[in-house]
Amino acid sequence: MKRFEQNVDRRSRAAMTAFLAGHFRYDTMNRWNRSTSYANNLKIHTLGFPAEVMAKAWDILRCSEVTAALNGLLQDWAQEYDWMWQAGFNGRSGGYLVLYRGGLDKPNAKTARCNLCGKLTWHTVDTPCTTDGCIGLLQVLPEPQPQIITWPGKSVDQGEDFSEWDLEPLRERVRLVRSFDRLCDDVVDTFVAFCRDYKIVEAEVPAIRTIKTLQPLTQGDSL
Repeated sequence: MKRFEQNVDRRSRAAMTAFLAGHFRYDTMNRWNRSTSYANNLKIHTLGFPAEVMAKAWDILRCSEVTAALNGLLQDWAQEYDWMWQAGFNGRSGGYLVLYRGGLDKPNAKTARCNLCGKLTWHTVDTPCTTDGCIGLLQVLPEPQPQIITWPGKSVDQGEDFSEWDLEPLRERVRLVRSFDRLCDDVVDTFVAFCRDYKIVEAEVPAIRTIKTLQPLTQGDSL
């Protein structure tokens, strides 16, 4: 099965430069944008899965539990970098995991959340929720909650001349990209675990809808 993380001699400028310059890259937005970043191809047919995994892979991929677990891995990884670095899927079929720049909008952090609908606002004292129809209370948060920002249009090290970098920043970039590659391995391992440990069952979910019917007028009804 394909693995992405590789050892890099961080004592050698040549080895680190070769690793970064030769790493696979992909678009951060669309091809017309011409901005690329470090990436890996996680399309199912490219990963060398064994037959028993491939037998369920396409159906497992569509399950919400799998999507939630994989997104959780991406969020946990981004939190380790205080959201300054993030990973997200891109491509026509979403088959490429790409390294993105990002951050937290701390100056505009929200300060209150509704205890019923979850709405975030900038209130500084507890107050009734401002969402129409909601009877909840906007409660001041223990700490302001900034919005997560992602910059998908920005490239990362595109056309960079690493020979001009000092050694320590170069090592830090290698650590980052290796960590990103390790994340890709974690995503694949988690997906494979779902394929091996779970089976797909079909369940009927009743649809609830509102319909209009007619009833005779009774005394007290208005026309």
